[in-house]
Amino acid sequence: ATRSGSGGSNFATVAVACGYPTDDPEALGDWAARLALFLSKRGIKRAILGGPEPACAEAREALALIGIDVVRQLDAPPRGLLGRIFG
Repeated sequence: ATRSGSGGSNFATVAVACGYPTDDPEALGDWAARLALFLSKRGIKRAILGGPEPACAEAREALALIGIDVVRQLDAPPRGLLGRIFG
């Protein structure tokens, strides 16, 4: 997780590789529910998703149900080593 934000507010943000290996919609839904529960218990407020669209779609839906925002990118560039690599 990374901390970013502005105006004194911090948001815990994670990047999730949505590569659950199945074409079974029920199994994908179960996986997405477990993911959402895992992230919510850790105080995650935002997520960046990547991977096959069926898995990302299930994850987006599950995260939205519990109030985790799915964003396309971070508001601020990474700091430290990642900032030097990607900045």
